[in-house]
Amino acid sequence: TAAATRTRIEALSVAAAAVPSAGSMPARRRHLDDLVARIDSSPRPGDGPERSVLLVVHGATDHSAVPASTSSRTLRVASADDDAEVAQMIAEAGEDLVGLIDASLEPLTADIWAVLADAIAGGAAAATGLLVHPQRPRSRATIYDLLVRSAGFDVEIDSDGAPHVLARAAGTGLDRRHGRDDRPSPVAAASGALLLVDRAALVDAGGYVATGDRDVSVLDLCLRMADRGRPIVCDPSAVAFDHRPVTRGTHLTRPIDESSPQWRRLLEERGPILRRSAVDHDPTSLDLVITVASPMRKVADRWGDWHLAEALARATTERGHHVHVQTLDEVASPRSRAADVHLVLRGLARIARTSGQAHVLWVISHPEDLDDEELDQADLVLVASEPFAEALRERTSTPVEVMLQATDAERFRPLAPDPAHRHDVTVVGRSRDVLRPMVADALAAGIRPAIYGSGWTDLVDPSLVVADHVDNHDLPRIYASAGVVLNDHWDTMRTWGFISNRVFDVLACGTPVVSDAVPGLTDLFGDLVATWSNPDDMAVAVGSALALDRSRFAERARSLVVDGHTFAHRAGELERALVRFGLVRPRR
Repeated sequence: TAAATRTRIEALSVAAAAVPSAGSMPARRRHLDDLVARIDSSPRPGDGPERSVLLVVHGATDHSAVPASTSSRTLRVASADDDAEVAQMIAEAGEDLVGLIDASLEPLTADIWAVLADAIAGGAAAATGLLVHPQRPRSRATIYDLLVRSAGFDVEIDSDGAPHVLARAAGTGLDRRHGRDDRPSPVAAASGALLLVDRAALVDAGGYVATGDRDVSVLDLCLRMADRGRPIVCDPSAVAFDHRPVTRGTHLTRPIDESSPQWRRLLEERGPILRRSAVDHDPTSLDLVITVASPMRKVADRWGDWHLAEALARATTERGHHVHVQTLDEVASPRSRAADVHLVLRGLARIARTSGQAHVLWVISHPEDLDDEELDQADLVLVASEPFAEALRERTSTPVEVMLQATDAERFRPLAPDPAHRHDVTVVGRSRDVLRPMVADALAAGIRPAIYGSGWTDLVDPSLVVADHVDNHDLPRIYASAGVVLNDHWDTMRTWGFISNRVFDVLACGTPVVSDAVPGLTDLFGDLVATWSNPDDMAVAVGSALALDRSRFAERARSLVVDGHTFAHRAGELERALVRFGLVRPRR
């Protein structure tokens, strides 16, 4: 009874013997009074239908984890020595409800399981209670004695986008002046030390999966049940002393060891669900991480794919989503694991999927490096080529969709020519240690292009090299100042119809581009892009481009690109594809 509980608490609180210092005695007595008041006012269990309960007690201790009586409810008690045994007992249970309690807990609320059962009767999948630091003897007393250890668990996303599990109300007192604090309230998860769960909800979520860490196992179960629309609640009228030792200071607020293999495995398997359970999560917003093949952020700025990814990220962010662009060394980070969707800009590096999130490939180059296993492991394959997409559909059962490259029309736009970059014929790109076709044929045709890029000085007249490095942010000015820009493709990209993003960027600047012939190029751009296959073709194409009415050409070229080939268009295509193939939920 409440009176008996009060007597037990008062017996535990020989006040002077339990406080670390005389100065803290008034606060300690106040916490004790608050705790007694909370227990005295705990509601009596309701008269709902009788439900059977399996109570699994984990560990062994002298504390009274198992109540002597259980009201009128049918109760079966079993003990387990480890998490695997807990899982086995729960899997074999036939009861309506399953309770899990650490043997180090000391229930203070009379018939605590009935109180938690009433909380579940309101529609929750599971319920936990208010765990309080006990009043310890002087030799082990702490400043946390009689303060809250946890009122369930919350999830918080830090400034870097990584999720963390926090003990709700940790370190607070038990002041009951606000009556609303005594009602069951939703939490992200229950503590592994005290849990009552509806067995039907548990089975529907896939059961209790042992991880070796009971708090992580219960967190995993709660996340899966909540993701199916069954809330987890904390009923603060179900109070227990938690005698488990605090092994580290951070454990007071962060109950999960984030250095443990269990936490890392949970992030890999449930990262997106974990992030969606955060207190401030916006259910209308998608969380997307984009990985490029650059080995690290320090050198990413020199990779064209990095800037492409950033442009797509900006456009997707403008649609109300959260996007993070990362390099290869960040793939296993908590931020990456917690994203709803992992979009891999497939260049030269293969990236393994994370089991708990949607894995999408966007093949924009080097199609020869793709193998069937990588295709089959993806949830969706986007391809910047219609011919190659058609070929991939014969190789995999994974959905394959066309998503062409594009431009950032706000950056790449007509600008006043810069005299420092004013050249009749411009080439931008690394040599790749060969005399690339566009330069070789231009030279053979008597054209002396202005070259921006590394690796050319041993292949051409050094006076043709304007700069061996170009900052990506300078490209719009360079393109807009050129009379014509030359373009070519890797052999495999040309064969399979991958149109480089340079064509989109140059046209958006209102500048003519002369390119090698790529399947689909003329279908996409008509006569806006002249092609060449030999030096004579090059001479004719360049001459014609330089003779164009630049103003009229710029208007036509930019209009075509802006009307259908910006990253804003691609962001919309990506979102619609994710919804169409069931990889994300439609916006509410």
